[in-house]
This record gives sequence, C-alpha cells and structure tokens, in this order.
Amino acid sequence: MRFTETEINAKIAPRSVRWPAAETNPVWSALHRVVAVAKEQVIAADKFISERETDPDLSDSARIRKIGEDAKLYIDLLIVNDLPELQSATAAVERFFDNIAKGTFAKERKPGPYTSDDALAAEIRAHVASQKGKTGQTDAPYQFAFKHRSDPRVFEAITGAPAFLSGLTDEQMTTFAGSAAEALWPDEIQAKRELKKALAEAGQAVKAAERMIFERSNGCLLKTGSGYQVKQIGSGAPTKNSFRPNPMRDPAVAEERRRVANS
Repeated sequence: MRFTETEINAKIAPRSVRWPAAETNPVWSALHRVVAVAKEQVIAADKFISERETDPDLSDSARIRKIGEDAKLYIDLLIVNDLPELQSATAAVERFFDNIAKGTFAKERKPGPYTSDDALAAEIRAHVASQKGKTGQTDAPYQFAFKHRSDPRVFEAITGAPAFLSGLTDEQMTTFAGSAAEALWPDEIQAKRELKKALAEAGQAVKAAERMIFERSNGCLLKTGSGYQVKQIGSGAPTKNSFRPNPMRDPAVAEERRRVANS
C-alpha cells in the first residue's frame, strides 16, 4: 500500500506546520526546505517501489533487487554525507545565533559615567564579590548579581571576566548569564529557543523519512551495522507472494492460476 499525503505529513515533522512561514527569513526558509526534501524523497521512493511491485515483466529476484536498490538509493540521498539541505539549515541557524549575540551585546554596550568601561566593570565585580549574607550564607554575591541581572552594565562586568573575580562559582556564573540574557533580550532568546527546537525537528524529519523508506522496501532492504544492503534471493528475501496485492495483474492470468490450483 502506498503512503498517503496525510500519513507522510503526520510522520515527517508534523510540528513544522506551526513554524513561522518560510518567507519570514532565510533561516526559516532553509528549515522548511529540509522538511520538504525529506517528504519529496519518501514520495519518490514510494512511487518507484510501487512501479517495481506492479511491473509484470520482472522476475521475483529482479523485483526484490530493484525494490531494494530503489529504497537504498533514496535512503543514501538522505543520510550519506548528511543531507545538503540539513547542512545548509544548520549553518544558517548558527549564523543567526552569532548575529544575535553580536547585535545584542553591541547595542547594549554604552559608556558609563566613568572614563573607562573597564574601570566601571572592575568596580562592579569588586562590589558584587564583597557582598556578605547572613551567617552561614555563602552565595550572597550570586544573590546580589541575580537581583541586578537586568542591568546590562552588571551583566557585562560579571560575564566579561572569570567568575571568581565576582565571587561566583562557574556554575553560578552559567546560571546568572542565562537568567540575565532572558531578562535583557527576551525576543532574541525566544528566537534562539524556537530555532534550536526547529533544527532538531528538521533532523528528526530526515530520520523519519529514512525509516519510512526502509519500511516501504517490504523486506527487500536489510539494515546492517554499517548501513543498508539489498537482500539477495535465497537469503531469506521475500517471495512474490509476500508482496502487497497487485491491482494491475492481468485478471485472465489470475483466473488461470485458480483453475490450475482447483484441478
């Protein structure tokens, strides 16, 4: 049975329908292209395999070989050396992340009331590190920094130097930086989150297409530790009777077979 459009859309990146349109920017266009190519490969493989199944001129062994070769060809186009469209989408997302980082920090860097930003940053770090909490409290510097995380001057001062200069541990520095970025640049952080998720879904779309084509081979393709290989007749490969019913078989031939079987 051939795949339906509904089945393909349900199995290959179903959440992509909720993505921003491809026209939004080149990054989303690249991600949509990955999903489209994955679906195109499944549709093409399904078409050619169906033609092999319904070709009356093929012997059993030739049919098995042709179906296996068709399935392997389209799987290889998806996974060998990685799908070019997926590579392009990955590069586009990474460039977008870099541009967000550069643009975000550049637009927030403003001269302070001091003659040197470095002098202000050093004073901020020293002030954070000098914080004292209640008796037994060891994270007073972190708590103070977290409270002022929405101040870009505090963010740059603390993240622009080793954590210990502000009295923080490396783990506290990581948590502070993430929380501060969320507070300072919510739109950019949300964009990064959405793109990271979409890129993962695009990669899963390629894997889903691979699985669908393998299943569509109807046992004519063998999955091994190193990839795929076409099953050979006589090695447990399916016989003609194991193929899906062929609606294009000559009715006269079918009738003759029934007659011989009942005689």
